[in-house]
Order: sequence, then structure tokens, then C-alpha cells
Amino acid sequence: MGKAARRRGFFWALSGFLFTVAAGTALHFLWKWTGQNRVAAAFSAVNESTWEHMKLLFFPAFLFSMIEVWFRDSSNFLAARGLSLWVGTALVPVLFYTYTGITGVRAPWADVAVLIFSVATAFLLDLCLRRTGRFTSGWQQAAGLAALWVLALVFVLWTLPPAPAASVLGCCGGSLRNPFVKLFGKHPLKRWRFRGLSLDRRLSTGV
Repeated sequence: MGKAARRRGFFWALSGFLFTVAAGTALHFLWKWTGQNRVAAAFSAVNESTWEHMKLLFFPAFLFSMIEVWFRDSSNFLAARGLSLWVGTALVPVLFYTYTGITGVRAPWADVAVLIFSVATAFLLDLCLRRTGRFTSGWQQAAGLAALWVLALVFVLWTLPPAPAASVLGCCGGSLRNPFVKLFGKHPLKRWRFRGLSLDRRLSTGV
């Protein structure tokens, strides 16, 4: 890869980082700005749960990727971007529960730092993967594209109104149920306990 290509790659990575952070910040308030619109709820945060904060990273980066793909000639773009966004999105809950588990408190500035660090990691990983020139086969590109769309659909399908505060893995109250419960009539996974709170409730409430 020549210097010009490396500069273009860095430019796109930096642009993606800045766009995702800015758009993710806006999505944090979009649902309320639109009067709790159902369409906006699918892509923006409807409460302060960790799950909803994962959407603040994924959807701006997903939109940026759908635009960027038309201007890039990288043969491994989709595979690299699919993997990097999965890693970046997964970092949000990992870092959140790490710092809250250590400190015992939740701080807004720390939540912002988690988002920024996760976004930076995603685009840095994407840049490194594409510079390796690996993951260029057709099935790997298809897998990367599928990974992006699957995660997008999961976020949309599992977005529920904040009252009752239904969780990602199960319903903590009210009559709403996630796709697992709709399909199987009960939750297929065991409820894990952590410091007196079940894992599904922690994911829903972020506490």
C-alpha cells in the first residue's frame, strides 16, 4: 500500500471516528427531540441502558460505512468493517461494566469516554485490518456485510420502550416480550446473578 493510499485510509478512518462520535451524541437525544417517535426509537437511545448506548456507536458507524463503501476500492472493506464494528460495539458494555464494577459508581463523563474509546478502537482496528490486505475473498465480504445487517436488525427488533424497562435478554416487567419469548414462550437462557441484580436487568437499566 502506497503513501497516498495510506493517507486516504487514515482520512476515512478519522472522518468516520468524528462522524460517529458527533452523530452518536445527537442520537442520545433524538428520541426525545422527536416526541418519542417510534421510528427514531429504533436507531437512537430510548433510555440510559447499556444496550441503548451500544446503538449510539453502531448506527452512526453503520450509516458512515454504507456511504464510504461507494467511494472506496478496498477489496476487504466489508469484512474489515463488519469485524471492527462488532468489536467496537461489544467494547461498550465490556468497558462500562469494568469501570462500574471497579469503582461501584456510574459517571456521565466516563460513559462518554467509553463511547469515544470504543469508536476509536473500531475505526483503528478497521484501518489496521484493511492495511493487511487480508480477508479479500468473496465469502468474507459477504460475511462482513451480513454481520453489519444482522446487528442492525437485532438492535431494531430488540428496541423496546423504556417503560416498562424491558431488557435485551428478557422482560423485567410489563407485558412486552423480546423475540426469544415470543418464539419459545419463555426465556431460553438462565438468568445470571451479579451483585444481587440479574444480568438481564443490568443490561436494561445500566445499573
